[in-house]
Amino acid sequence: MRPSPLPLLACVAIFAAPACGPDPEPTGPASPRPVEEVSSASAGDEVGARAEALAFLEGYAAVDARGNEELAGAYLPRGPLRGWAHLLWVQAREFPGQQEGTVALRELGPARPVGGVNGLVWDVEIDASVTFHFDPADDAIAPFDVTRDFSRIRVARLRRGGWIVVDAVRDRVPVSATFQVFGPDFPVARDRGVKLTLVSFVSYPQWQFHLQVRSPRTEWRLRWARLVDAEGKTIAEASAITSAVQTIWPREVAEGLATFDALTTAEGLGLELTYDAGTRRTLLFELEHLLELPGQEDSAAA
Repeated sequence: MRPSPLPLLACVAIFAAPACGPDPEPTGPASPRPVEEVSSASAGDEVGARAEALAFLEGYAAVDARGNEELAGAYLPRGPLRGWAHLLWVQAREFPGQQEGTVALRELGPARPVGGVNGLVWDVEIDASVTFHFDPADDAIAPFDVTRDFSRIRVARLRRGGWIVVDAVRDRVPVSATFQVFGPDFPVARDRGVKLTLVSFVSYPQWQFHLQVRSPRTEWRLRWARLVDAEGKTIAEASAITSAVQTIWPREVAEGLATFDALTTAEGLGLELTYDAGTRRTLLFELEHLLELPGQEDSAAA
């Protein structure tokens, strides 16, 4: 059974579920670059840290399907969260319609150096939200809004000048606690000419896999995407598949997203995509030793 196309609301509301409890500390790296690349603290660091936090929010709001990745990348974080910024752009591109983001800044609090790194990395306290207004291309679906709240942004100053964003607490969850990029050695699955690459993974509030797929000669259509156990039995079917990876055009690299209801463990699980063009190609990733889930000992960089 071929999966249904990605629902319009799933393109943007997929990360909208709020977390509960007090705001946690960001878990992104305290030193995102080698020490020799990071400048010593100066009297202007607090000003620079707060300015970078505001620029990050403006960049986050500016990602939309009408822009291009290079423009988005100029505003969204370089360094540790660059893969996350790219995934946001893919999400925006896959939304069938128009979208616009607006920043509401209620309070820009103090910036404080993170302990143990000599004042090189700063946490900026902030009370702000970004509201996205979505206008679907399908007239049968009314326009709607999705709001994301930010309470803390972690930034670092580089010796060569400028700042980078290391982490951000969004809807009371640090981005670094739920996002995992697999590069530079990206996992690859192949089956007789069809190549599938696993780029990144988001674990909250749903599982979302960022995929690239390519075929050198033949047009392929996705038949299903599912999570399977060690015997190949279906554990879960994808709740949403973006259109870009539902059809593979010859000699083109398709890039899109597959979404599943979140599970508590990846033990024994595989991610399987099957394509059909008269004959079938099945591509499988064994997830147990790939995914870093919250709660695991090594999940700090997820």
